[in-house]
Amino acid sequence: MASPSAIGSLAVEASHVAPEPPRSDDARKHVRAALLTLGFRGVEADRAILVINRKECDDPWRRPIEILVREAICILT
Repeated sequence: MASPSAIGSLAVEASHVAPEPPRSDDARKHVRAALLTLGFRGVEADRAILVINRKECDDPWRRPIEILVREAICILT
């Protein structure tokens, strides 16, 4: 059994690891699925994804999924 200090140091170590950014294709699929789950139609979800694709930044899909879903909802409402 691990000592509490060993477990604590693992937790601190794990908290400093940056989450891996989602791949573009995965991010699009997650955003689309989230929009469909929220009641948006497929055509609407595809439109939001198209608008995000046209963003003038290096790779808009490397941002966290939560931010992408919020942005897509703003586009559609």
